[in-house]
Amino acid sequence: MLGDLGYVIETDRRPNRVELVAHGRGWVDLHPLLLEPDGSARQAALGGVLPHLSTVVLHRRGMPVPCVSAEAQHLFGTGTSPGRRRP
Repeated sequence: MLGDLGYVIETDRRPNRVELVAHGRGWVDLHPLLLEPDGSARQAALGGVLPHLSTVVLHRRGMPVPCVSAEAQHLFGTGTSPGRRRP
């Protein structure tokens, strides 16, 4: 679906993350998660599976959308270069 919008893979670190870019549209940084019945999540990593991450439930158009917490997003962000330029 993202390919139909002009996105191409720029960084491929499967199974833990993939970055896609489309000129003039921006970046999408995907982190596939294993969702647990208790609402927590684990991210697949190159060397195994990361510990449980806390999640929150946001609501979009009245529908619940599970998301990783701000703390977990910060953990993901520490693996990228600060100030990295995006098109």
